[in-house]
Amino acid sequence: MRLVLDIGNTALKIGCFAHGAAAVLRRVNAPAWAPRAEALRAIIAQHPIDAAAIVSVVPAHTPQAAALLAEHGLNDVLVVGPEAPLPFAMGYATPATLGTDRLAAAAGAWTRWHASATTMLVVDAGTALTYDVIADGVYRGGAIAPGPVLLQQALHQGTAQLPDVPGEAPAHVIGASTREAIRSGLYHQFIDSVRGMVGRLKRATPGPHVVIATGGWGAMLQTSLSPIEHYAPHLVLEGGLALLEQAQASPP
Repeated sequence: MRLVLDIGNTALKIGCFAHGAAAVLRRVNAPAWAPRAEALRAIIAQHPIDAAAIVSVVPAHTPQAAALLAEHGLNDVLVVGPEAPLPFAMGYATPATLGTDRLAAAAGAWTRWHASATTMLVVDAGTALTYDVIADGVYRGGAIAPGPVLLQQALHQGTAQLPDVPGEAPAHVIGASTREAIRSGLYHQFIDSVRGMVGRLKRATPGPHVVIATGGWGAMLQTSLSPIEHYAPHLVLEGGLALLEQAQASPP
């Protein structure tokens, strides 16, 4: 069984895969390492893991995860990065600065959809809102913007009187109260910005296209925007698995 860790800023996602299918999927909603380590130890104790990959955007947690895996006999661990064997060519000018979550999501999209599309567009809507483009077998890059929660926090913290309003779909585009107005503004700005950026990326790349959403706000995007064809909530884990399998198949 293969283990993939998606170490994010607000959550740790753990996936155990057997014969390419997910056998265990676990999300730990805690930014600190201690509860993450506890959940990870419990899963390793319950499942026979023979290979592992780490996808991390929290540099401090990467060696801690590798050390914990080594404690359980997993020493040959793939730490996903641009130097790993990739299923596509790297066209990014600064691959060392590319987030490993973006790289893994791109690998997951390529693995699932490259046979049916020339260009894959991945919209990862989480803490940050990222766009990744794989066109003609080359990772081209994309765009990065603040996600809905960061926009919400900036609006609240950057003003003296506006309340902190959770990001939710509003009942009406015209807010009849300050809270409703904030909810409408945040939601429609988010939706319209994604719609516009997907359109721009499509016009800049060859078709046919496939557009995939992932991340905590990905389901909302798919239900709100017709250009979003697929919602893949575990795309980063799937991409980490694809990169692990490619690394194992590549000659040393």
